[in-house]
Amino acid sequence: METTRIAILIALTVAVSGCADLNGGNTTEPGTETQAPGKGLEVTELRVSDNTLRPGQQATILVTLKNYHTEDVTITDKTFINTGLLEVTDRSCSPDTIKPAQQDIKPEMECTWNVRVPDSVQLDVEQKPQSMNFYLQYNSSLTIVDPLKLTFKPFQQINSTRKVTKTFSNGEARGTMAVEAPSTLNGRQVDFSVESIGDGRVTSPYRFEYFPKSPQVFEDCPSEDEPVVGEKLEFSCLADVDRDETTTRNIYFSTYYKYAKDPKLNINIVNN
Repeated sequence: METTRIAILIALTVAVSGCADLNGGNTTEPGTETQAPGKGLEVTELRVSDNTLRPGQQATILVTLKNYHTEDVTITDKTFINTGLLEVTDRSCSPDTIKPAQQDIKPEMECTWNVRVPDSVQLDVEQKPQSMNFYLQYNSSLTIVDPLKLTFKPFQQINSTRKVTKTFSNGEARGTMAVEAPSTLNGRQVDFSVESIGDGRVTSPYRFEYFPKSPQVFEDCPSEDEPVVGEKLEFSCLADVDRDETTTRNIYFSTYYKYAKDPKLNINIVNN
């Protein structure tokens, strides 16, 4: 099942994985990291039909979203915050799910709002700049496409080990796996890290899944953990096999989270 899932991901997507191998002792060999173009779900356009308004006047806000993710993206919040003296009303913004990107096709969604300066607004100056934020939050995920191959051998057959790492990114989050390879049949500790990157932020705990599930390789790994602001989330857990002979497993993990962006829109209010 895991092999089928990987094949489908590779067929549908631009690769979002990369790898870096560390050879011999602690010497690091330069690696490469490839991620999907763009930064997840992008706010590609945020503009207003007239950015200078008088009390009683209104204009139209246009927002364009483009999905660079290779999976459906479900939007959980899209609204204007910190509106100050301005009134914003929802005019048209649906549906809440954007289809996945496929090769050169990046699905888009256009949304419009009405923005108005109430008649009651009175300025004690000639003009007053107003800025507000478009708050966009959506469900997102990060899954490695190219798994880490870990060989398990009897202890007496292991002459030396090297540290192997896999790094993968989707423009919003970056995940890393690192392990000393090969592993003994009793298992090896695998080190994980996840960090938020890009121009947004993770707004929920990370939820994790580990593969393969059958046969199960990982033990005592966290299923969920809180992101650390400005830092990597790091943890370790054991990978082992219920075998008494050499075997190789493709190991990887997925993480699921909510991601938010809040670009700014400026409007100037002037006196009548």
